[in-house]
Amino acid sequence: MRIILCGFGVVAQSFSELLESRTHDLYSKFGLNPRIVGVFDTKGCAYNEAGLDLKKLNKKWTSFSIG
Repeated sequence: MRIILCGFGVVAQSFSELLESRTHDLYSKFGLNPRIVGVFDTKGCAYNEAGLDLKKLNKKWTSFSIG
């Protein structure tokens, strides 16, 4: 499952953190392998077909005050 987030404010950042912490459970219980492949807002965007590194994304996005 590929996910693109429109906006990366408090809700999207919380969702990405939750997704990161629960990815193993989603795969083992439901066979889902979700990954955030894109994020964009009015200040910029990030995209990687293989999936974004959520820890780096949260850190970078917050440091640039985007969201």
